[in-house]
Amino acid sequence: MTLGSDGNIVNLLSVSDKEIIELQDQKVLVFKNEMRSIVKSILVCFLSFILLSILTVFPV
Repeated sequence: MTLGSDGNIVNLLSVSDKEIIELQDQKVLVFKNEMRSIVKSILVCFLSFILLSILTVFPV
């Protein structure tokens, strides 16, 4: 999340890349892409832990 130009808080994950490109601020676009990759990594880790816990309870 970041501060918008009018002082409101904006969720970058809900803003399209086209809108960010219109602002002509590449740093925001890079930051959004990094946040997206971090969120994906967190989800993969979380799902991996769930799978690991299931496999330890029910051995195959």
